[in-house]
Amino acid sequence: MKRYPIVFTIAGSDCIGGNGAQADIKTISALGAYAASAITALTIGNTTGLKSLFPIPQETIRKQIETVMEDIIPDIVKVGLLNDIETIQTVGDCLRKYHPKYVVYDPVMLSDEGIRLILNKNMSIIRKEMLPYTSLLIINRQEAELFCELQIKDIEDMRKAAERFARRNRITVLIKSGDLYEDVVYDVLRTPNGDERVFKDTVIQTHNSHGASCTFSAAIATYLALEYNMGEAVLAAREFVRDSIMYGHNVFIGHGKGPVCQTFDPQKMIIR
Repeated sequence: MKRYPIVFTIAGSDCIGGNGAQADIKTISALGAYAASAITALTIGNTTGLKSLFPIPQETIRKQIETVMEDIIPDIVKVGLLNDIETIQTVGDCLRKYHPKYVVYDPVMLSDEGIRLILNKNMSIIRKEMLPYTSLLIINRQEAELFCELQIKDIEDMRKAAERFARRNRITVLIKSGDLYEDVVYDVLRTPNGDERVFKDTVIQTHNSHGASCTFSAAIATYLALEYNMGEAVLAAREFVRDSIMYGHNVFIGHGKGPVCQTFDPQKMIIR
């Protein structure tokens, strides 16, 4: 029986389409897979910043996930913003119930403006409810400091944090350097088995980077659905994000930080 590779994003909604579920759907579709979604929160904001956030009722979140999982049966689940304890527990319950093959979790603890979206007190709930079902955790430097309880000042600290986290939690972790360096960006991928891969690129100077993190994690999830291995998926996703930034780096949308362009070279839907 023929079917499409399916990626299911469980994430917040962004009304201008730059972040969250909307960025995920654009990315998944552009790479030739089929996108499904469940919304965990409504974020109100634009290119100038996040204005407010409204939670979705827990029963509504649960019913969205159950309806998708029991019908189209996604290959990969990508999880984004879970901004309170109840939502973390609800999504964790659903992952426990359906146990998808791959779960890519990008916790979105900080907004692009540095606004904290997940409180420190939620960290223990994330460890209990989400990490046992997570195949790949994607975190930036600030998030890694909270998860790993280690101050990160350079690439060697990133490697130490990744090693510590992967060993303690027995899952694969990807730590992003973000603004740690002015001219280069690093990603450190570490598996529980001790395998490590360090990725490095130069920084692209642009005012359009809104949604780059969501695009990155959604691209990794999609490449996994397309049967890339983890290292190949991360490398391909890095290239996709860089191309998404470069294509629209001098285009102006709104009055603030503009979005990346995921649809620079859309692929036909893959049929297996």
